[in-house]
Amino acid sequence: MQTEVGEMTKVQNANGNRAKTMKVQNTNGNRTKTMKAQNTNGNREMFDRIILASQSPRRRELLAQLGLSFEVMPAYGEECSGAQDPGARVEELAAAKAREVAGRLEKESDRERLIIGADTLVVKNGEILGKPRDEEDAKRMLALLSGTAHQVCTGLCLILIKGDQRVERHFHETTHVNFAEMTDKEIDDYVASGDPMDKAGAYGIQSGAARFVTGIQGDYSNVVGLPLSRLYREMKQLKKELEGKADREAVCGRESREIKEMEVATNQKAGETADQRERGTAADQKAGETAAVQKDGRAGCIDGEKAKSRLDLQFDFLRELDQEKSIFRQNYIGHHARRENDAEHAWHMAIMAAVLREYANEEVDMERVLLMILLHDVVEIDAGDTYAYDEEGKKSQKKREMDAADRIFHILPPDQEEFFRGLWDEFEAWESPEARFARACDNFQPMMLNRMNGSQSWLDHGVSLSQVLERNARSGEGAREVWNYAYAHFIVPGLTEGKLRDDREELRGQQRINP
Repeated sequence: MQTEVGEMTKVQNANGNRAKTMKVQNTNGNRTKTMKAQNTNGNREMFDRIILASQSPRRRELLAQLGLSFEVMPAYGEECSGAQDPGARVEELAAAKAREVAGRLEKESDRERLIIGADTLVVKNGEILGKPRDEEDAKRMLALLSGTAHQVCTGLCLILIKGDQRVERHFHETTHVNFAEMTDKEIDDYVASGDPMDKAGAYGIQSGAARFVTGIQGDYSNVVGLPLSRLYREMKQLKKELEGKADREAVCGRESREIKEMEVATNQKAGETADQRERGTAADQKAGETAAVQKDGRAGCIDGEKAKSRLDLQFDFLRELDQEKSIFRQNYIGHHARRENDAEHAWHMAIMAAVLREYANEEVDMERVLLMILLHDVVEIDAGDTYAYDEEGKKSQKKREMDAADRIFHILPPDQEEFFRGLWDEFEAWESPEARFARACDNFQPMMLNRMNGSQSWLDHGVSLSQVLERNARSGEGAREVWNYAYAHFIVPGLTEGKLRDDREELRGQQRINP
């Protein structure tokens, strides 16, 4: 498929008698490609807006077969999951893509938007085969698959957003595939064609590898990269839930009108007798309480839903925070085992703050410090992780994270929303001794992990000393002695080993070398 700006590409549907028109646009010069598929089959759209968080042309072609208009907005984050189970891994990877794209969307109040993230892996004898690193790796994978059966696992994440409401659903499908024996020459020729290099397991069942497949058990489209039947069922279920919610809104609105009518009727009778007046006053008070509850929007009708208790709201928030375990950062955990997730980062920071408390420049309230640390990255559930040295990502980071904070903390009861959101704002602003110490720990912890892994993250991203010093310009405000230690033990070794780009000559002129 061609991807020139503004080019119109025709894709024939699977049934051979409907054509879909797709327009590929570049929306920001070089990062986000949006493809709109016009609905030509006359069907009513299932959602106001459908966004495919994938740059795979095969997934685009498969999704087009559903006859629904959609856009393509690829995720650009590095794919990483610590899960060992293949199903859990592809779900995590799919969720990371969908969440990244969801975090880039502008807030809209009256349209439902469905973001679809997907990821596919091949599994053979417990080994997970992703995309090959090079031709030799592709040949190794194909030799492993030759003459045997293997599994193809595709995970999906659907995120449905409407206003402040957000629903997330994960699932995966597994298909069993049998391969014929392949000769070394057949493998070499297939790899030389280039077809295997961008595909999990180093083959495409819909292209050059079709001749090697002797049978499949399960969904063919799942092997290509998108289990259409399961996806369509899940989309219909989400739509059904959305429509059911609208019905509940109508019921709640009708009940609200009935309450007001009862209030009016009660007040009319209130003047007849003292007893009636008392009853009228009681009813009036009750109606006022009901109106106040409805106005609050959480204890009463939440966009038309029935009342939720305080505990309901608190557990809604706690369940929401579980998603932090699936947000992977650029830093690796110790010894380069895998990338760290947000929940692990917050836990490690909290322990660090408790251990290093004696080095805080000012007396701090540790309860507030720990709460700030535990809450500081919850916004990445919506906004995604922004790498510390990603200058392009940082341009939109503040808005993405503010929008996320508005939604996530609003899940809580009003008093806790105010308290926890206040802590998050305080942390962001560096405006208290607690915030300064917590922010310093937020800088020290990833530096420590980076050094445990030989400063590899700095080398991978071409980070310079000036960038590190700029990021840590205020670290000394929280814990000066720890900052001096971090400079000597985490930064200087990276310079010595050539992992951190050395621009000391420039910095000497600015007198920024020593902390």
